[in-house]
Amino acid sequence: MKSGPWPYGRTAGDEVRQVSPDTHWIAYASDESGRSEIYVQPFPVPAGGGSKTSVSRDGGNQPRWRRDGKELFYLSFDGKLMAVDVTEGRVLKVGTPKSLFQAPATSIQNRTSMNGWAWDVTSDGQRFLLDAVKTSSESLTAVLNWTAESKH
Repeated sequence: MKSGPWPYGRTAGDEVRQVSPDTHWIAYASDESGRSEIYVQPFPVPAGGGSKTSVSRDGGNQPRWRRDGKELFYLSFDGKLMAVDVTEGRVLKVGTPKSLFQAPATSIQNRTSMNGWAWDVTSDGQRFLLDAVKTSSESLTAVLNWTAESKH
């Protein structure tokens, strides 16, 4: 494998990608069909190409892997955070997407915040961080280096 960055694939669509924790698969959202959908395919692509597996059923964006690679999450177009069971191996097995909860409206509107991500998931897949900041006159205070203060 080459060192440094290299093009993974060239398609006609806009895509957002994330490599699986075991680095054998890549999940991505692609609008090559005219609507953004979630796909997974082998990584790196084998000689002769690798087939892609469709994950989403009704559109999706911003796929994220659970750290153990057994679940894939994505944001649906109707604003739900979706989860799909995944079994990795020589052949990838993908379960049926299930809705976890309705995401805040600002997460849906800000699909490109956080360098292309409007949300993230903890390594165990149990908690989610979503972009839910509304424009207002309220201030936000960030405390930096707070652990140093607690040592006194």
